[in-house]
Amino acid sequence: MDLTNEPQPAGELTAQQQRRTMNLAIVTSMLMVLGLACLGGNVLTLAAIKLGAEERFIGLLGFAISIPFLASVLTISTMEKIGKRKLMLICDSIMLIFIVPIIFLPLAAKIYGGRFALVLLLVCTLLRQTMSCMGTNGWFPLLQDAVPSEITGRFFGRMRTYWQGAWLVGLILIAWFLGENEPHWWKFQIIFIIGFLIMAAKPFVVVAMNELPLQSQHRYQMKIFHRFKEMFSEKPLRTLVLYSTSYVIVFAMVEPFKVKLLKDMGYSDSFVIIASAILGLGAIVSLRFWGKLADRFGNRGIFSVSHIGMIVTTLLWLLVEKNTFGTVLILILYFLLSVFNGANGIARTRYMLHAVPQKKQYYINIINILCNCSMGIGPLIGGFFLYNTRDFFFISGAMHLNNYHFLFIITAVLFVIPHLLRKKLRGKKETPTTEVLAIVTRPLRNAFGSFIKINRTEKGAGNSED
Repeated sequence: MDLTNEPQPAGELTAQQQRRTMNLAIVTSMLMVLGLACLGGNVLTLAAIKLGAEERFIGLLGFAISIPFLASVLTISTMEKIGKRKLMLICDSIMLIFIVPIIFLPLAAKIYGGRFALVLLLVCTLLRQTMSCMGTNGWFPLLQDAVPSEITGRFFGRMRTYWQGAWLVGLILIAWFLGENEPHWWKFQIIFIIGFLIMAAKPFVVVAMNELPLQSQHRYQMKIFHRFKEMFSEKPLRTLVLYSTSYVIVFAMVEPFKVKLLKDMGYSDSFVIIASAILGLGAIVSLRFWGKLADRFGNRGIFSVSHIGMIVTTLLWLLVEKNTFGTVLILILYFLLSVFNGANGIARTRYMLHAVPQKKQYYINIINILCNCSMGIGPLIGGFFLYNTRDFFFISGAMHLNNYHFLFIITAVLFVIPHLLRKKLRGKKETPTTEVLAIVTRPLRNAFGSFIKINRTEKGAGNSED
């Protein structure tokens, strides 16, 4: 693979290079999510449950997936020395080594027992994620190089629509392949092997992307502490970190444990994967809409809509049971979760890429490090809460609540925190939330889909309060 830069104008990419890099970024994102569909998420959780994992271990597994983002601080300077693509290629290649042992989990369980296999799964996940996170430092800066600021929301809406589509198809195929209620281990092994091959293909796409030339200033000599201090001196970015960390902690407190809840209720592995695939469907039908809406009306209205949606969908999990109504409700809730969480992700990403100066892209890495590490705190809190309250029940008349129900209630209440912080994330062009809500609540045929045309005459004025 050729790591040399193609001839580029000083300080910018040509329009052709921008288009090619954006298209290849979409392909890369699709490979990333397909690999994670096979090697992470609910597939990994189901494999852990098959080995005998309880809520506490599932929480630790979620923590192991997110806490490695701390290691990203080690490659902030490296990215500036060797470039974004080269950093991604090196880290992704090393990451492949730590995927291999996961393929042999059933053999490890057979020889050494389920507890050893769980430890092996945890360690390999931690090491794999560490290398992946160290390489991720090149991802968003590379996108900032290639994506024009005036189409940031639309591009990320388009990219996320494509990778969510890949996620949807991938998970449907996985669910079909697993099939039965308690699938054999060899089926998980086949899925892990496919995930390995997909991850191995990713570097061949990344190498064809373009980035801006390395800066002449030797910023990599700046110490990590000073980078963090400099970033936190910027009030908009400091506010973004506070908002984002509060949101992702609350979001992650309950999300991984829905798998265990559904398994405890008697739902099959294939249904759990199908439900996960609905996350892709919700994103596919809504992300382009959210991207256009954000570019047109600003971020804050999107934040408000997403918070309200997350609170309502979280509380509705109190009604989930093992019956026909519960099955339909689960699919609807996963769909709505994807819609509202996708809206929040578009708004946060757009705000970050507009607020970070082009010459200080390491701010992006610092923000992502802090946010992703915070996401590891959520499942850790949720897992220990569920483990220590596993014998808790509350019964009063027709009301039957267990520890999962209380976690849903607590999570819904905590979403109020980012909702209160959203007012501080003011962009240059903001439209009142009421006006944004008026558009969002149009009939579905006008509200979602790639055919949406946002009427320019509906744009609100100024920086009105919500």
